Amino acid sequence: MYYQIIELITFLETINPQMTSNKLKIIGLLYNLLAEINLELIPPSTSIRFTLPEVPQLAQNIRHYLKTNYHLPITIEEVALHFGISRSYLFQICKKYFNLSPKQILLESRMAQAACLLRSSQLKISEISEQVGYRDTFQFSKMFKNYFGHSPSQYRILSDETIDDSVLTLPILYHEKSLLNTKKPNV
Repeated sequence: MYYQIIELITFLETINPQMTSNKLKIIGLLYNLLAEINLELIPPSTSIRFTLPEVPQLAQNIRHYLKTNYHLPITIEEVALHFGISRSYLFQICKKYFNLSPKQILLESRMAQAACLLRSSQLKISEISEQVGYRDTFQFSKMFKNYFGHSPSQYRILSDETIDDSVLTLPILYHEKSLLNTKKPNV
């Protein structure tokens, strides 16, 4: 620890603190020094550790299954059956560990892929609908509009124009609804 203090003092005496790279080096040296002090003052067995809560394997498997099978016209009942659990327990797991319902996880995956296909391909909307797990193109269009605030065809047109990409990638709940639903004044 003594060596690190000397290194920090020597470095501080010889640098221009206004340079970004020097600021980063100072921050790095300070973090190393604080880590050493932590190890000196607190024994390793009681050392402060920051860990993320562990997500059980079943929850990880469920999320992976939903995110990788978005292209199939699966139902939540089928997902529960696949894992040998009840529909309500499936919902509890997803809410507890991901703060989303299974339907929301599946919807996120489907909408993200649909948006990507609309921006990057010339596939028909009915083809995109099928590729993201919807048998009914009307249902897909309705879900897409509810999620992004634009119909799939409007979204495709907007993606060809030079506008802020965040409008195209964030779900509707993150947009100001007033911007999307502005009405022209009567003149």
